[in-house]
Amino acid sequence: MYQTVIDATKTLVHAFINSRLDYCNQLFVGVSGQLLHKLQYLQNAAAHLVMGTTKFDHITPVRQRLKFKTAFLVFKCLRSLAPVYLVDYCKPKSVNTGRFHLSAANPCQLSIPQKSTSYGDSSFTVCGPSTWNSLPAAL
Repeated sequence: MYQTVIDATKTLVHAFINSRLDYCNQLFVGVSGQLLHKLQYLQNAAAHLVMGTTKFDHITPVRQRLKFKTAFLVFKCLRSLAPVYLVDYCKPKSVNTGRFHLSAANPCQLSIPQKSTSYGDSSFTVCGPSTWNSLPAAL
């Protein structure tokens, strides 16, 4: 009986909280710290409910989750496993013929387009390649 309640709680938390965080994660890139704090509070509450952790146990910050999801989406784009409209935004720097190519440059770096507004940082066209380029080359 108790295991059934735990399983039901896990299912509900995943359905109502984790799936929404994952579904809208690109919308949360570049938002204010205050909004991320609210999302972090919600994620912590869900983890406490499901795992029975205490208030002081470590839970992965929402900002790291967003960075991971963005990097994973870029990984899928580079392998042509994502929609075509996203794959077009993830082009290696070496593909750009108009750009001066350094022989010492990392071949895995992606080109980041010029942005015209401050909101451009939060679009996938900018944040995707930026997140990918920030990863260690050995990774």
